[in-house]
Amino acid sequence: MGRPRLSVKRDQQFGIRLTDAEALVIAAAADRRGVPPVAFIRSAALEAAGARVTSAADSASADAVERRSELRRIGSNLNQAVRRLHQGREDLAELRRLVEEVRDQVALEVAPR
Repeated sequence: MGRPRLSVKRDQQFGIRLTDAEALVIAAAADRRGVPPVAFIRSAALEAAGARVTSAADSASADAVERRSELRRIGSNLNQAVRRLHQGREDLAELRRLVEEVRDQVALEVAPR
């Protein structure tokens, strides 16, 4: 499932500089909405400018956003477990359990709606 094509090409860029703290706040807020930080910043800027914001990310259902967030969390846990397994500090059973969680979440994400 890829990103939907835009009917109008986005070819204009604005450069901004952020402190580490500002970047972390924006990244966390974007993660909670299930969108990349750039999409979050675009949406927030357009909303602040009074523009009507409509995008695929804004119209995504709450359950799809929640599933993606859950999948990211499980993926992070899986990466940590694999790292510990390679260091000899992880039980293979825990790794298998995490792989099953990933499989279940991916099945939910790609299931026909």
